[in-house]
Amino acid sequence: MFTCKRKSVCWVATLSVVLLAGVGSARADTVSCDFASEAGSSIEFNGTNRTFEFPTTSPYDFVITTAASPTLGGLQGNIGGTFTVGTITTTLLGGMELDQASVASAGGTFSVYDGSNALTANLDWNNIDVFNGLIGGLNVEGAANLSNVTYSGSNSDLLGIRNGTDQTVVLTFQFSPVTERTLAELMTPGQVNSTSYSGSLSSVPEPSSCMLLVTASLGLLTYARRRRRRTAQRIQSNRNPRCGQRTAEREQ
Repeated sequence: MFTCKRKSVCWVATLSVVLLAGVGSARADTVSCDFASEAGSSIEFNGTNRTFEFPTTSPYDFVITTAASPTLGGLQGNIGGTFTVGTITTTLLGGMELDQASVASAGGTFSVYDGSNALTANLDWNNIDVFNGLIGGLNVEGAANLSNVTYSGSNSDLLGIRNGTDQTVVLTFQFSPVTERTLAELMTPGQVNSTSYSGSLSSVPEPSSCMLLVTASLGLLTYARRRRRRTAQRIQSNRNPRCGQRTAEREQ
């Protein structure tokens, strides 16, 4: 069994291990949920303007359907803004077509309501992909695309999203085989197409104060080890002056 002979070194090392484990656990607690469009809500493509929007006849565009925490489940939200599709590139994958394009946002917003207060953020979809005219996605790479996140309520998960980093929304939509549309067809002048959608929202927790403590404790551990080495050198120097002289010369 290992026995630590230096209590200060052991204490700092043990603290570092414990805090690092705590930080790892905190980083694992990513706030995430899935949502789906409400009845009467859709993603609508306007080919003439090469844009898409999220119109609705309901008070809310979407509802959170699945969440690790019950405080998020059932909450509703909205997606606002007009999004413009850029130049389309097409890649053939085994005879199937993948259409891709960048997306420019004009006043894009994303919000979730807790019943009294709203979490709001600026939204940028980054890009759009449509695979073989059947399945499409926005920001499918999962890049952080929410900014200026604000929330003044008390919902713990919404606070976690507000205070976190890498706030991200990913959205998917699909057409039936009867109504399949390539991205080029969706952007054809005179065409207006709409369909339902689903998506996910996630946020990584902000670095906790534990990380600062870990850094400090590792610094203390380094200091303790250096102090132990210097003490050993002084003891050796007292026992053998010539050895101490050589040690000093090496340090210089």
